[in-house]
Amino acid sequence: MMARPFLTVLTAPLPSNSRRWYQAARRRIRPFVKPGAPLPMMSRYPGHYALVRSVVEGLQAIGADFNFNPRRVRDLGRAVYAPENAALRQAAAFKREGRIEYLAAGPVHPDELEAALPVLLRVRWAVQADRSARRLATDTCTDGAGEVLRRARAALESDAG
Repeated sequence: MMARPFLTVLTAPLPSNSRRWYQAARRRIRPFVKPGAPLPMMSRYPGHYALVRSVVEGLQAIGADFNFNPRRVRDLGRAVYAPENAALRQAAAFKREGRIEYLAAGPVHPDELEAALPVLLRVRWAVQADRSARRLATDTCTDGAGEVLRRARAALESDAG
């Protein structure tokens, strides 16, 4: 079993167990009921396409510990970002039940942003340090990796981050 991710991006409500069973049954019998009929097109990024794409691809680019639209409650991260209304209502219920620790939706309040930015910057430096160290250890494309690692270490050791 994989470790629980830190963050989940949730753009659609999680299906109930009965809904998942129903969907699985439909997938299995569809070839017999409608042979050769193509499945309906699904968006890679449900919800507001540009917003969801930028969040998901940005998190992937920095190597963040997150998942996107998991199928089960047990796969939710400790923090959930839910930009879609139905997913937000479901995530709020999960927060009230204690299944998640933090819920974010929409714009962030300036006080929260000021508190979060130093932490996010430190995460970014940690990701940069990890990538540079891996590149140096494997001797792949080490141009500048030592300098990035030195700057990351200095930033992580400082109080400011």
